[in-house]
Amino acid sequence: MTDARPGTVALMDDAALLEYLRAQRWFGASTREATGVATADVVPVGDDLAIALVDVTFGTGTRDLYQLLVRESDGEPLDRTATAEIARRLVQLCNENRLVETAEGGLQGRSIRPVAGTDHAAARALDADQSNSSMVVGDVIIKTYRRLEAGVSPELEMLLFFAEHGFEQVPGLIGWYGYEGPRIDASLGVVQCFVSDVVDGWQLGLEAAARDAGGFLARIHRLGAVIGTMHDVLASDATDPAFAPEEPGPDGTALLVARIDEEIDAVFDEFADREELAPLTGRRDDAHALLAEYASSLAPTRTIRTHGDLHLGQTLWTGDDWLVIDFEGEPARPASARRQKAAPLRDVAGLLRSVAYLVSALDRIGHDAPKGWEEIARERLLDGYRETAPAAVLPTTADGHARQLGLFELEKAFYELRYELDHRPDWITIPIRSVLSLLEQGAP
Repeated sequence: MTDARPGTVALMDDAALLEYLRAQRWFGASTREATGVATADVVPVGDDLAIALVDVTFGTGTRDLYQLLVRESDGEPLDRTATAEIARRLVQLCNENRLVETAEGGLQGRSIRPVAGTDHAAARALDADQSNSSMVVGDVIIKTYRRLEAGVSPELEMLLFFAEHGFEQVPGLIGWYGYEGPRIDASLGVVQCFVSDVVDGWQLGLEAAARDAGGFLARIHRLGAVIGTMHDVLASDATDPAFAPEEPGPDGTALLVARIDEEIDAVFDEFADREELAPLTGRRDDAHALLAEYASSLAPTRTIRTHGDLHLGQTLWTGDDWLVIDFEGEPARPASARRQKAAPLRDVAGLLRSVAYLVSALDRIGHDAPKGWEEIARERLLDGYRETAPAAVLPTTADGHARQLGLFELEKAFYELRYELDHRPDWITIPIRSVLSLLEQGAP
């Protein structure tokens, strides 16, 4: 179905729009100087509702494209993420496979399963998103991508693959909407089944580790098994070039180690004068030496598509089982990098780092985890993972398994150092403690 109309909703003036963008937590360029803004297209989706694509330019000459959800109210156009009407309208657009054309391009809704009862369903915005915006409409949830990148989004690729291959540990994909035009062809958002009465793995850990540590250990064993099954599915189709497992190239390990080496140097160079980093003073060479030790006998393994940003907050406990969510990958990386295949243990290392954060967070709020709980939780998670994970893409020996995990945990810890120094300096003791622990343990 096609709906062709000229844009009827104007945006606020450029200066006000740029000021508005800078104030949003999903604006991914807070550390760069935005010098200008221009409207690339406005696609009407209702009488006073529209999707606006806004070009932001920077002093370096680069540009980013952002999506705004616009409702004109009292003559003043504003971004209206929480507006029920636009959430319902976008779900309808996907459900009806509707095309809305403008002079510059077109917005296309798609669905793989019908959804009913959204015309008058209650709608509300969720507060959890950082780089995107999500709204619940009845029994579905629509996630709007704010910063747009060309091509099908990595998350949509993953969700379509799971739908085609029967992996049910994710909220089911219903549909999506995207834009095609001279400026960009891009995914704009996805619609999934909304699962109510759930708790994310991080919050569950905070609540359960203090009062039901044993129960949480059983659940984290099951989480490991779910992640192993997810990796098994992701490694299962040799006919799809985007997902077929790949043999490691001759330079694969060297490139990985070089990237981690650069990150270690970057953290020490950029934050050398920060008081918070004082416990690591003089440990740069030790970190490089540990990395070299990991790499010296690291057996390359086949790579697959992975979650890419896995931690406890990206999992949901339904009361009976786990779901995995948010397959966009690390938001700071470009989409092309987030599509790159990786060793699956990189996902597992992310979960292990999250367990370490959980123990430290419990300590911060005065609820010490039982003695040795972190070590037991790690083992339960890894035991569950090994039960279901695809052996063909994992190291063949216990030492190889431990070395590869150590390498990825070191990478993640330095990533966390940078993040905490930039955003949450009072949390910096957690990755510092982890780096020091890794340095003391050495490679197996």
